[in-house]
Amino acid sequence: ACQWYVDRFRDGGEDPTRCKLFFFDDAGPPWALKGQATEGKWSRWNPIDKRWEPLQTTPPAPSGLYAGIGATKLSNRAEVAIRGLYHGRDTE
Repeated sequence: ACQWYVDRFRDGGEDPTRCKLFFFDDAGPPWALKGQATEGKWSRWNPIDKRWEPLQTTPPAPSGLYAGIGATKLSNRAEVAIRGLYHGRDTE
C-alpha cells in the first residue's frame, strides 16, 4: 500500500510536494535496517530525494481517507507517539 502511494508521485505523476506519507521508526527487529537519523522519530517521505526526512514535531493528525500500517507489537515509545498523533500532542 505504501509503495503504491509513493508511486503516484513519480515522474509525471502527482505533485510530489503533496505526498503525505509519514512513518514512526520503532527500530524493528534486530535484523532490520537501522537509521540513526529516524530512529524513535516521526519522518516524512520525500519523493523527490527518495528518502525519509525526520520531522521536528508530530505530523498532522490523520483525517479523511487514510491507512495506518504497522507492526503487531509496539514499543512503549511507539505507543506514546501514536497516541500523541491522534490526540494532537507532540512526542519529542
